[in-house]
Amino acid sequence: MNRIKIEGILKKLQMVYNLDKIEEIARKYQFIRRKGKISAKCFLNLCTFLGEDLCSTSLSNLCAKLESNEKVKP
Repeated sequence: MNRIKIEGILKKLQMVYNLDKIEEIARKYQFIRRKGKISAKCFLNLCTFLGEDLCSTSLSNLCAKLESNEKVKP
């Protein structure tokens, strides 16, 4: 893949994966109601980029994945 294509893909990802927008949506739909250990960004990463299936993975495995990748302590 050439550099121009990669830069185009990165710009599109930045538009979709805007942390401020993700936090705003999480508050709007009350996923986040107060400050806690896990942010909307951490949850989104867990669901999309860390390859975990929330329905079939145990809670302890999800917590371990968050701790190792997002530095979230249980």
